[in-house]
Amino acid sequence: MKKNLLLLAMLAFAGFGFTACSDDDDNDDNVEVEYTVPTYAEDAIKFELTDEVVLPFTDERTLTAEKFKLKEIELTENGNYFLKLEEFETRASYGGIRYRFGMYNKLKEKFFELLSFAKLSWAKNTDGSITLTITLPDGTIITCNAVITASGTTITDISTANLCRTWNVKSTRVEVEGSNGYYEEPGCNLNEIVTFVKERANITDDFETNQVVTDVVFTRNGTFSIVYANDNIDRGTWRWSNMSDGELVYKWESTEMGLSFANGKAEVKYGTTECLLELEGTTNTGKDVDVVLTMVAK
Repeated sequence: MKKNLLLLAMLAFAGFGFTACSDDDDNDDNVEVEYTVPTYAEDAIKFELTDEVVLPFTDERTLTAEKFKLKEIELTENGNYFLKLEEFETRASYGGIRYRFGMYNKLKEKFFELLSFAKLSWAKNTDGSITLTITLPDGTIITCNAVITASGTTITDISTANLCRTWNVKSTRVEVEGSNGYYEEPGCNLNEIVTFVKERANITDDFETNQVVTDVVFTRNGTFSIVYANDNIDRGTWRWSNMSDGELVYKWESTEMGLSFANGKAEVKYGTTECLLELEGTTNTGKDVDVVLTMVAK
């Protein structure tokens, strides 16, 4: 999905630092907070299919059934799944990659029900290869080969354990250098936020802004996802650049993401059920912008 969103750069966590504080901490000393481990933390895994599997999906842009090649399946810590699809016959007017997002249930070890899609089981063969078995709702069984490109492992550091989960964006606050007032509203409405920033930072670029961010998902598989209210998704990868200082780097999977903040940094403060994520960056017009997301662990 082609984007050129200023806010996505803010949400991309461009090299940010973590500090954890309790809700009632009234001084500047950071207090370590440890969240409950998500239900499916040890099941987090990402498969890349090595066989061609072509399935019909409804194209959200045309609302018609189209053929797509299933490229990847990812299971996350919070019971979410992501499918990466590629158009079987790419049309020049659209990008060739699509994503699907849903919930899954674990039926037994290495056997899952991906709601509104299929049942999935996987097995590691004696030669080390991976076999996936996909059972569609109509009973069709598809067996294919895959490789594990990332898998959940036992995490001993609290920073990674706290980060890797699904976060719901509860509210957003934005301030722009040199301007009076601030934006603060429930949720994360990109149309409102980008309009606010553009007016105060003298940005003349046009942005596709008819999106509302609902969830931000980080996984120990090394992926992050931005999920929108209309079920569109943007994806990327992340890794720690300095774990001891809580700094990470990221890369969007799409090459069309466009504008990004320079020298972005952020700080997150954990409460019992919420965290405040403060991001600081500079627009291409030289204005510093502070964004604070209040996010709730799901």
